[in-house]
Amino acid sequence: MRKIFLTSGLVVCMACPAFADLGPNNKVLDANEQETTTSASCQEPTLEGYSGTSTFTAKWKANNYNITYAPGDHGSGGQTLTNAATFASDYVIRGLGSDITTKSGVTANTGYHFLNWLGSSTGANPDTTYNNLTPDNRTYSETATISPYSIAGDLTLTAQWKWNVSGAITLDSSVYPNNNTSSPASYTTSSGVTGATPNPLYSAYDIGLFSTQALAEEGVTDVLSSITIPAKDGYRFNGFWAGNSQMIAEDGSILNAAKTQIPTENTTATWYAHWTPRNYNIVYHPGTAKSGSASHTVSGSDKTVQATFDAAFSIIGNSGSGNDTNYSQTGYTFDGWLANYTIESGTASALTNDNTQGGTSYSAGDGGTTYKVVGDVDLYAQWKAKQYDVIYDKGAHSASSNYTDTDGITFDTTYTTLAQATTNITADAGYTFCGWSQSSSDSCTSNTLINAGSAMSAPWTTDDDLTLYAIYSANEFTITYNCGTQPGTQPLSAGAPAQQTVTQDGTYNIAANTCVYQGWHFTGWKCDFTLTQVNATSLDGTPYQPGDTGTFKAANDVTCTAQWAANTITTNFVGNGGTVTGGGASCTYEGTITLPSAVTRTGYTFDGWTVTNTPASN
Repeated sequence: MRKIFLTSGLVVCMACPAFADLGPNNKVLDANEQETTTSASCQEPTLEGYSGTSTFTAKWKANNYNITYAPGDHGSGGQTLTNAATFASDYVIRGLGSDITTKSGVTANTGYHFLNWLGSSTGANPDTTYNNLTPDNRTYSETATISPYSIAGDLTLTAQWKWNVSGAITLDSSVYPNNNTSSPASYTTSSGVTGATPNPLYSAYDIGLFSTQALAEEGVTDVLSSITIPAKDGYRFNGFWAGNSQMIAEDGSILNAAKTQIPTENTTATWYAHWTPRNYNIVYHPGTAKSGSASHTVSGSDKTVQATFDAAFSIIGNSGSGNDTNYSQTGYTFDGWLANYTIESGTASALTNDNTQGGTSYSAGDGGTTYKVVGDVDLYAQWKAKQYDVIYDKGAHSASSNYTDTDGITFDTTYTTLAQATTNITADAGYTFCGWSQSSSDSCTSNTLINAGSAMSAPWTTDDDLTLYAIYSANEFTITYNCGTQPGTQPLSAGAPAQQTVTQDGTYNIAANTCVYQGWHFTGWKCDFTLTQVNATSLDGTPYQPGDTGTFKAANDVTCTAQWAANTITTNFVGNGGTVTGGGASCTYEGTITLPSAVTRTGYTFDGWTVTNTPASN
């Protein structure tokens, strides 16, 4: 009888001294081989009557398994090592590195660092004698030893990674000139930078920015999508920059570039704010007219130019050339600008409703080195009333010189005339000063006449010097006629002509004689002043004849006295038949007649003269 025992999946043939066809490979089982067949044939022993027992003991050879290193989501490289691990033998996990002869071939992507390996196997659960290692989803540290290798299958080790987390990222909001961080920050106004919170920030690679450094190992809940942007008067925020890369946008949103700035863990950085100075309008206004008269309206329209904050700026002028304005107002000169802000500091100025009081005064070229106003500025042209000379014209009836009151009158104001003593203008003899007038043809009775030392009736609104003319009245004088002293023995038989009234520089006309003295004839008038000579010294007499005419200039009352001459009587001595020798040819009235020295007539004796008078005419 033959007995066969099968143990551990191997064939045991009892009383079979020899066997054949024990397996698919017809191998003889020895200490170094094993076979998995479940059956075997046993041949009868040749020795007849033999019986016995054959014991087959199983022999084992540890399997070899492949180890695959996978880079995972944030690594690169990797390799599969064939038969790298032998079951039940220690296996040392390879470290990171690109040298596949000694390393795993796995390298970290930029911005990540290695955490561990995650194992995944196709083998069955290990025997409990191998430390109860779970083949799937077990993590292994770099260069760890699997002691012993207890996974009945190939093992894939996938690298597990963690994003790099930066150290503090400082957000520098300082305003640097032209964003040049090597130059001092420009804090030149009274207000500084506000906002830019939080500060500092931290960055987890490929994740984003955080406001805290304490990041959870698995997931982060405080990822920032934006920050509070900084603000500064006079500037427009242009984001935070790391070198030439913008990290945070103008609106404070986090840009993708901010996720890739931490290739090495705990790297610190400073991101600098970029700023653009703002442009503002400078509006030049013609200003407010200084008179209610429509003719005094300021000409010109508003002019707008640009000013850049923190940049050099100069006030333009009003010359009408180049970029200047060309405003004008009758009777006024441009006198600079009044601004509603102090351009150099940004301080607001209080202007009145007509923009004439308060404010900061500027002339062309002013404005300081930089514009510091965080807004538009209005500049209003200021006007200064012109000063004019007042010329005192002496007029036609004064020997004085003209007088000029330099800059004596201001446009749109009422002028008070000077006293005569100040001007030193006096009237000629025969005239009386009445006052001043803007018209040389005015008379002393004009209602526009201005008395010396009195104010004009209306403001001066002519864009020119003022001329005031001296106005005079011609004085009246009398010409009195008298018949003079009785020249002979006969009384006055007719009176003098009537008194005449004459004005200085008026026309005089000498009266005819009306005086009569018998035996005397009128020869003319002797006047005590020369009628045609101003302020002549009283004379013994200047002869004038009736009907004489001329311009009266004596500037005095004049008395004209009739002048007399005795009538001349022609003497005729008639001999009446006799002979007359000698005797005067004539005589004057009431004068002596020279009689003839002899009167003879033959046969007669001279008996005197018979006188016959024939009246003479004047």
